[in-house]
Amino acid sequence: GLTNATTYYFTVEAINANGSSGASNEASATPSATSTTPGVPTGLSATGTNTQVLLTWTPPASNGGSAITGYNVYVGTTTGGESTTPVNTSPLGATAATYTATGLTNATTYYFTVEAINVVGSSGASNEASATPANTTPATLDGKGYWLVGSDGGVFSFGDANYYGSTGAMTLNKPIVAAMATPDGKGYWLVGSDGGVFSFGDANYYGSTGAMTLNKPIVAAMATPDGKGYWLVASDGGVFSFGDASYYGSTGAMTLNKPIVGVA
Repeated sequence: GLTNATTYYFTVEAINANGSSGASNEASATPSATSTTPGVPTGLSATGTNTQVLLTWTPPASNGGSAITGYNVYVGTTTGGESTTPVNTSPLGATAATYTATGLTNATTYYFTVEAINVVGSSGASNEASATPANTTPATLDGKGYWLVGSDGGVFSFGDANYYGSTGAMTLNKPIVAAMATPDGKGYWLVGSDGGVFSFGDANYYGSTGAMTLNKPIVAAMATPDGKGYWLVASDGGVFSFGDASYYGSTGAMTLNKPIVGVA
């Protein structure tokens, strides 16, 4: 019949025929409600890039009465077929809200769920999100070279492709998910999942969505034929045009069965 969140102090005395002993040492405790597992993470979304999928989610509204200690991510190749073993080798941090699954196979659709953890155990699974990794490697004009781009924006040039710079040494707000070469192959743009655009060589900057609040992350980009503009495309099919790139429509207002993964 005690009150939760109130501290109580106790002593004990022994009794015999002659009376009571002196008081024991004092001990105290604060009753609290019984903790449960956390609520379910919400808003899980997945964005495919080259052999990788970027996941983002919103933490549970309730921690179950005990602090969240981490998150586990589960993956499968069929809907509802996620493994019972987390893809992350150890729980993610208590404040984690993103995860990049690596080493995936391009053109294969992967399905993910996330669970929150506290001292009691794991939450139920989040909503399921899926994405299909795809190769977005830009090539030189004559097809005799190409650039490979890491999620940190590190750029590796091969064949007759020249190196013009990278974001590898920068601290990015979001990972790089797309790259575009200029028409003459003497420059390129790198694009983050927040729509931040980084231009190198003879690539000019025409704008970005980096300062906008997007409904879904950017997953693809395409330059105009003359290289004087580009389109950024989100996983919900929202299209953002810059420079001389014209807007022709989008699926941003539609309910899609699966997320958008590319633009052509």
